[in-house]
Order: sequence, then structure tokens, then C-alpha cells
Amino acid sequence: MDALNHLGEEVDVAASGFSPVNQQHPCQVLKLGEYPLQMGVPVSNLLHAKPVTALGLSDLEGQRIHIPQAGDNDAMDEARDLLGKIAGVTLIDMPQYTFEEFNTCAANGDLIVARTFGSDLHPMIRTMPVEWNVTIDYGLFYPNNPSEAVRRFVEAIAAVR
Repeated sequence: MDALNHLGEEVDVAASGFSPVNQQHPCQVLKLGEYPLQMGVPVSNLLHAKPVTALGLSDLEGQRIHIPQAGDNDAMDEARDLLGKIAGVTLIDMPQYTFEEFNTCAANGDLIVARTFGSDLHPMIRTMPVEWNVTIDYGLFYPNNPSEAVRRFVEAIAAVR
């Protein structure tokens, strides 16, 4: 997330998924929650019409799946390991989540590992749960030396979460 590279300069705070064991940005993080990883399924993929409460790992056989590159996040690496063991799955590394990445998946019928915080990732992609216990931490990023206003904001968020 480019905003994290500008904390304390052009950006006061940013919210995103994070890896507690692999924090790559020099900043503080207030954990807000933990969310299950799901699968973004475009309308052009046959799985989109599947009336299931959750996709089984075997449902993903033969699929092309976009996922953040290895080493960025322990939750994504756990998902990558599980997906890599499924017959015929092709993993496509992506440097970051962008609208262009979602457009590519929507156009090609490729799946995308989806962080579930937020909604309506893309108008042509349905987010579906997967039968796995892979979760990602979500938090508020802020500078190591925050301004007084940012410090008070983070304290207020911490008090109500």
C-alpha cells in the first residue's frame, strides 16, 4: 500500500491488512480486527454461480488464482501454501491489490484471494468464503512519532474498538 510509505508526510493514518510477524513499514499499528481470507470469484467463472456457503479446496482445482507475492504477509503465505497443494492450481503473483488487478481477474475469469474487510471489491467479482482457517489481521497504521492530532485520533479509536 503506497500510503504506508508516506505516513507522517502526506498521510496521517491508513487502514489495511497486516502481518504481525512481518511488518514491513516503519510505523505503529493499532490492530482493529481479524478477518477470514476469502476468494474473489468473477461472474465469468463457473464457481460464481455455485450455491455454496463456502468453497471447498477441491472446488479450486484447475483455477488460476491471483495472490500477493510470497513473503509479504504470513496469512497470504499460509493461503499460498494451501493453494499450492491443490491439483492444477496456477498461482499468479501480484505486487499489490489494485483495481487493475481486479479488472484483469474479471476479464479473464481468474480468482483472487480476497481480504474480507470492506465490501463490494469489484462490481463483477463475488467474494466467497473458503473452507480454510486462514485469517488476516487488519489495523490502523500511523507514524512512529505521530502529531498530537493523530495521537488523539488513534487513542479515540482504541477506546471504542
